[in-house]
Amino acid sequence: MKAYSTEMVSISSGGHMEARMDVWVLMAAMLLLLATGAAGQLQQEEVVVMEELTAPHPARAGDDVQLTCRWSISGRLHGGGPSHGRDQGFTQVKWWKDGHQLFKIDHKGEKIDYRHPGVDIITKDSDSRVVTLRAVSRLSEGQYICEVMGAGPTFRSTNATVNLTVAEVPDAVLMTGAQRVYRTGQ
Repeated sequence: MKAYSTEMVSISSGGHMEARMDVWVLMAAMLLLLATGAAGQLQQEEVVVMEELTAPHPARAGDDVQLTCRWSISGRLHGGGPSHGRDQGFTQVKWWKDGHQLFKIDHKGEKIDYRHPGVDIITKDSDSRVVTLRAVSRLSEGQYICEVMGAGPTFRSTNATVNLTVAEVPDAVLMTGAQRVYRTGQ
């Protein structure tokens, strides 16, 4: 193991040029360069944080259902409200069901609806925060993932998962074999 000290160090280049520099000065200069470069990089990069992914529980068969994905970028919250203009700081948002991609929207607002059995996306009512499913059924049940990819240079992504359960509720219940009136103790 080498021991470092504050003594003078010789740096030579093929024996032609020799420079002497204090190790602390050299280390301080390197740290200053690294810190300046890293700080500039950190200020430019925006980090994507998943806040919440929600689905009604249970959803009623035949109803249109909204899955809501709330996320933030460097403290700016997205989701849970109407869209006013384009979101900034993200590249794309993807929605998945049981490992199959369903829907994608990019930062320009361009949407792609990938067809999947049991899932009918209402594209005009879907954006980077909400996916609206038309007339859900038992085939719509499953695990849904919202994945948000941040902007460059790192394009980091984050995701959250929610399970959608669909209940088939009858319109009316008919009871048979019951008496019209009951007395205490019956």
